[in-house]
Amino acid sequence: MYKPPPSLLSRSLPVYHLTASNTSLGKTIFSTLLCRQLLARKQIPYYLKPVSTGPLNEADDGHIGKFAKGTKIECLFRYGEAVSPHIAARGVKPPNDHEIVTAISEQVQKWTRSKEEGREGLIIVEGAGGVHSPTPSGTSQVDALRPLRMPVFLVGDPKLGGISATISAWESLHLRGYDIESVLIFQDERYGNYAYLSKYFQERGITTTVVPPPPQQIPDIKEDEESMASYYSSLALAAAYASGRYGHCIFASTIHSPALKLANHLLTSLKNPRLSRVFYSDNGSTGMEVAVKMALTAAGKYYRWGEDKTERQEVGIIGLKGSYHGDTIGAMDLSEGSVYNEKVHWYKGRGFWFDVPKVWMKNGKWVVHDMTGENIEQSFDKLEHVFDSQRDTSKLKAKYEKQIEKELKRAIENGMKFGALVIEPIILGAGGMLFCDPLFQRTLTNFIRNAPANFFGKTNPTSAETPLSPPTKWTGLPIIHDEVFTGLYRLGHFSPSTLLHTHPDISVHAKLLTGGLLPLCTTLASESIYEAFLGDEKSEALLHGHSYTGHAVGCEVARVGLEKMQSLDTDKYGNWEGFRRDWALDTTSQSRTIKVTATETEVKANVEKYEKHKSGVYGVRIS
Repeated sequence: MYKPPPSLLSRSLPVYHLTASNTSLGKTIFSTLLCRQLLARKQIPYYLKPVSTGPLNEADDGHIGKFAKGTKIECLFRYGEAVSPHIAARGVKPPNDHEIVTAISEQVQKWTRSKEEGREGLIIVEGAGGVHSPTPSGTSQVDALRPLRMPVFLVGDPKLGGISATISAWESLHLRGYDIESVLIFQDERYGNYAYLSKYFQERGITTTVVPPPPQQIPDIKEDEESMASYYSSLALAAAYASGRYGHCIFASTIHSPALKLANHLLTSLKNPRLSRVFYSDNGSTGMEVAVKMALTAAGKYYRWGEDKTERQEVGIIGLKGSYHGDTIGAMDLSEGSVYNEKVHWYKGRGFWFDVPKVWMKNGKWVVHDMTGENIEQSFDKLEHVFDSQRDTSKLKAKYEKQIEKELKRAIENGMKFGALVIEPIILGAGGMLFCDPLFQRTLTNFIRNAPANFFGKTNPTSAETPLSPPTKWTGLPIIHDEVFTGLYRLGHFSPSTLLHTHPDISVHAKLLTGGLLPLCTTLASESIYEAFLGDEKSEALLHGHSYTGHAVGCEVARVGLEKMQSLDTDKYGNWEGFRRDWALDTTSQSRTIKVTATETEVKANVEKYEKHKSGVYGVRIS
């Protein structure tokens, strides 16, 4: 015996049926807009798709999940073929109308019972196709769903013939006793249906919501992929121009416009007050070799290595297990033995590597595991909370600091000597896409920069800190960030170092630098690193380079490519905002003060005082 469904009325969780006068009019886009509006108001949206047809990667509920994250989503009946439900259900026993109505009612009741106290929301039940599109059993939807008496959002048709279709759809609903809450329609200026229908429904006491049309959808994924070719065509044009304008220029003792512009572009975009110099090489591995040469030279002069001719102690770096910095011999030695280097004959790991506390997604939570991977230290609801600098006041930070000091002291007591800290910010790529706890990387950096005097060796009195030392001068050991993999928007930000709330003394950039078109790498350094190579003898210079160092074609391509990426990052439509928020809020635009290392805080406090004494030498400017 047929049993009518219970009432869906709820004061704090109303239910609306969203349907349309025809298919392909943007029902799911309007559902997404409604869900996002609710989320913006701190309310909870619920999205129910009773019947879905078509491949899973094109499913409407998947669109909601991607573009309105935080929405509670459910799909009741799903069919793989993108046709009308009564056709898609052929070959299987379709649910009858009563079963569909009952399933909708039960899901709504379930959400109503589980609704969070004090949190208002709204349930959107999105139909398939148009008002009269059939259910799997073949009944018109407008008749099948009539027992639920849901108020309706009707999506109008902005295309030619859409006025008649929209009015007919409204009449079909009206004749069956449905209440129309609002008509939703895209603003198509060519046909102007929105203007006519707005007036028509206003006379009948129904509001009309008009929305600018979305970008035209490309139905073929291949066409979508090919649409990205404009980016590469601009790079090809840049390469052709530089080739014709400059050809090949030996970079030694000369300069050309593309190299100068690219250097300025990088220094400006990185927003790192420590960096002031750019060194060109040809790939990430070579760039890391250059970075280590820079760091060891600076540290060696500061700690007076080599003054004792009998001293032959090997110098290593401090790093992280699971890191990898390239396939050249020197770069290989920056990582512990692994499948990439341990069978290379000349490989000799030179350093000490910390176990990495990792961040995982588990049961919908972001969890921080300890260095063993066995215990959970902290958990977070949102990824941006993992990057929050307020974690610096946590017990876990103190635990990290104590462990870092203990292990480094033990390594030094065992005869190790260090010349740099080398890390891949956030993600250790080749090591297995390991997500390192940013708090650990920041704590390790801060410990090294603020280590007690003589912790890493005897200092050189002539190069020791003075009240007039630049506040951007490296302390403890030079900090190297290998941003070859994670840099240049790979994690939604120009530099992943901003997610750590710290600035390296040396950073390396490649891969996306030229859009993959040409080999090029840049190693950026601070002025205090640069000054380590000043001297009267040629052997004191950074003698590293090759015939194609700073080649004009690569520099011009990189400049154009970076400008293209940054135009997408800053466009008025916020096309990249979602990618940035996938990792964290834009750290450069947060209103709160970011906690940084003591030396970086000193930058803000002392830079004005320093410039009065030594104006123009370092060119430090902090905004």
